[in-house]
Amino acid sequence: MTKDVKPDKTERRRRLRRTRWLVTLLTVELVAALAAAGVFGTMAYLDWQESRDRAAAVDSARVTVQALMSISPTTLDENFAIVEENSTGEFAEQFTKTADTIRETVMTYATEQSAEVLRAAYSDGDSDSATILLAVDATTIHKNPVGSEEDEKKKDDGKDKDGEEADGADREPIDSHYRIKAQMALVDGVWLLAELEMST
Repeated sequence: MTKDVKPDKTERRRRLRRTRWLVTLLTVELVAALAAAGVFGTMAYLDWQESRDRAAAVDSARVTVQALMSISPTTLDENFAIVEENSTGEFAEQFTKTADTIRETVMTYATEQSAEVLRAAYSDGDSDSATILLAVDATTIHKNPVGSEEDEKKKDDGKDKDGEEADGADREPIDSHYRIKAQMALVDGVWLLAELEMST
């Protein structure tokens, strides 16, 4: 009958040291893996947040510029409300100062301008500001004020062959293309239009 040979104390100590070393190594590897996952997870979240903020800034610029440049006597109040709600700083001050003049012009000449934002893209910025570049096409139609010399002349020029007045009070439509730089500011978590540069 074979007798079990018990390991001596030296061998037991060796095995214990190896076990501890393996546990330590596994623990270090686990901590490193968790740390790496945390870093990459944080980076992924920050990238997602940055992309979300950029998209929100672009969307806000698009909506505000669309409302600003699409005007008519029937939609003026609604569009002005959108612009006022989505503006801040220097642009908000300028818009407030000129709103009455714009309103008077639109109502007097029955101005109708339809605009389409063709492109809107993020250019640069940081955590609370963004520069958005937009391309806009617009078609504008004015009417001469009723009873004005221009109105009467247009009507005279518009008489048909029977001598009756044709409806010629509308001016010719004007097609325009605009390049716009919108400076957006993040205010209380909302992207607002702070400055506007426009060129044709």
